Amino acid sequence: AKCTETGSKNFVYFYIYDWLNAAAKARLPLTTGVKLFLGYTAGVGNTLATMPLEVLATKAQLPSFKGLNLVAVLGKILNTEGIGALYTGLAYNVVLCVNPAIQNTTFDRLKEILLKYLARRAANEHVSMTPLQAFALGAFAKAVATFVTFPLVRIKTILQAGKFAAKPPLRKSSSVELLRRISVRDDDKSEEPSMLSRIAELYRGVGSALLKSTLQAALLYMMKDQIESTVARAFKLTAKVFFRRTGRLKVGALSGRPLAS
Repeated sequence: AKCTETGSKNFVYFYIYDWLNAAAKARLPLTTGVKLFLGYTAGVGNTLATMPLEVLATKAQLPSFKGLNLVAVLGKILNTEGIGALYTGLAYNVVLCVNPAIQNTTFDRLKEILLKYLARRAANEHVSMTPLQAFALGAFAKAVATFVTFPLVRIKTILQAGKFAAKPPLRKSSSVELLRRISVRDDDKSEEPSMLSRIAELYRGVGSALLKSTLQAALLYMMKDQIESTVARAFKLTAKVFFRRTGRLKVGALSGRPLAS
């Protein structure tokens, strides 16, 4: 479930983001603000399309769903909680769309600065990043986005896992109350925890989250350009083999004889 969720989210997000980026580039300058808006819009579209998979992946890790396959997990959720449960925490996910927006805007700006530096150094306008450089920039960009949004990520995960069920009821719209509650450890007996301890609790687990998310994003950025260039070369080769310069299909392109209908 987790592999399906991650693969789907990455594919849908970058498909929407690249399409919006290309459309906007033809109409207006791509400033930092525009990039953030495009990234956020792509994130919202991606969330609406793939959030049920995220909820399934989260539920599948709970003890009450242990041993069930993806279809069985879906059936149990629909029978016990209803279809609305597939969008538990939607409001937080929509807010968290700022995460990929920050990530991609940071990456694009750093990439732009790096390419300008490499172009000046090599006295050549046609330069590109190495896979290692893309890996490093992707890791840094994801680290920034993860650290900024981590408290909201914790709230969303806790809500989807249903970990507040055994505690006093919450007002659904009370984000401040949710933040206040997760900023205090259950075993903390002090009357009023210090601000420093509350902040530390809000970021509990950020180390493992940073390691996982930065490595995942770094590998994605490292491979993304390589896959794009490979696909582009494959399409160019296919076009040369099967199509004329006029755009018409060649007859007998491979055999020298008319192709069978």
